Amino acid sequence: MRRIAKRAQPPKKKPGVRDPNGARHGGVNGASQQGFLERPRIVAPVSRELQRTLYGHLFILPWLTGFMLFTLYPILATLYFSFTDYNVLGTPRWVGLQNYQSLTRRP
Repeated sequence: MRRIAKRAQPPKKKPGVRDPNGARHGGVNGASQQGFLERPRIVAPVSRELQRTLYGHLFILPWLTGFMLFTLYPILATLYFSFTDYNVLGTPRWVGLQNYQSLTRRP
């Protein structure tokens, strides 16, 4: 059988002890023992909760766009046109509650 050479491990340090470079628990610039060759992060990491929230909003964005375009806009347009005297070929003229008053007066 062949023997496989083990990779050299950095020396283990006691908790709370700093190495000569000032980094806690080994590594360069405070990197951890498991990944002592990793580059240190410059930007603060995004929390998992914020990341899940952003992904959730991006996931429902197409649905919200369709809802706004095909449902909410027609409802609001209908409400607006109910307060106007609207002719398809002309511009709408604001009459306020006059349309609703005429509905209640007719037999």
